[in-house]
Amino acid sequence: MIRQFAIILLASIGLVAAIFAHGAMAVVPSDYGLVEGDLMSATGSSDPDIYIVNDYGYKRLFLNPTIFNFYGHLKWSNVRSISSTTRDAFSTSGLFRNCETNDPKVYAVEITAEDKGMLHWVNISGEQAVAQDPNFFKKVFCINSAEWSWYQKSGVDYTTLSQVPDYSRLTQEQYTVRLIVHYLKNQTHDSNAQPALEDALRDVRDWYFDQLGTTFVVGSTIIHDFSRETWHWTDALREVVDPCQNNVVFVSFNVGEQWQGGTYGADIWGCSFSVPGRVGGYWNAESNPIGLRGWLSHELGHAFGLGHPIPGYCDTVPNVMGGGYTLWPNEGFCPDDVPTLLALPWFSAP
Repeated sequence: MIRQFAIILLASIGLVAAIFAHGAMAVVPSDYGLVEGDLMSATGSSDPDIYIVNDYGYKRLFLNPTIFNFYGHLKWSNVRSISSTTRDAFSTSGLFRNCETNDPKVYAVEITAEDKGMLHWVNISGEQAVAQDPNFFKKVFCINSAEWSWYQKSGVDYTTLSQVPDYSRLTQEQYTVRLIVHYLKNQTHDSNAQPALEDALRDVRDWYFDQLGTTFVVGSTIIHDFSRETWHWTDALREVVDPCQNNVVFVSFNVGEQWQGGTYGADIWGCSFSVPGRVGGYWNAESNPIGLRGWLSHELGHAFGLGHPIPGYCDTVPNVMGGGYTLWPNEGFCPDDVPTLLALPWFSAP
């Protein structure tokens, strides 16, 4: 089963000795009365998810009940009830390969919603993988073609293991701002777009800290290849995530055909607030980097529940919510808006 496929893969690239020379894991299933392939769930805890454990002391999460049902030999009745201590003793892995087709490529899953994920090819050699993590191949779980097809595939490869995200389900306690970069079907990816947008969002995050003494957490970027050749904001966003997650604000960009000197569209979705939905505009990071950052600061304020100030109120303060955000970063929030933001869970951590 899982172990058999893993050994075949390692032998094919001459890495068995390199892997096992580093010794056994500190935890193995038998330490807790389990065996490889056991299904387990910490029922009654805050995390009732179902996992399967391998012989090397790693577990994988069934992100969605649909995935569990792709495996006819797995039975819900065979899920063992364990303590949260036992569950947490096994590190969670999100590394997979399609063993049904004997595909040698290893993929890492990025969680894009509570029960959705996207696969990224870990595009490094076996030697590089082992050099970066001696236990890399012990963490690789076999999946079948049905599960493989269920995931969306990212057009962005991981070229170092440091890019592989922690594999855990998003919970309501994790409040983040996440960037999504969309491309139309068959559109060539622009290498300048993602880093420019990420830089802008990081600058805005730091600007919020300057205003509030705390700031929001930026989640991992999602790169999305839309299934159509013509644009539709809502359909594109819903193709990759549920846009109305109460704990995530999405900054959703459509990269224009000509990044250099061109334009691209941007939406921000904050569906947990009194006026959920999109606020957006068009900015270019090359020709107007300050405008882009000011716009992001302003529209994120709307996503966090702030409105435009009443005329005549707060006019003496350069106010990012007052439409004067071309002055960014030399502006701030109205004094009454600061406690409103600090009361939100996005700003609860220093």
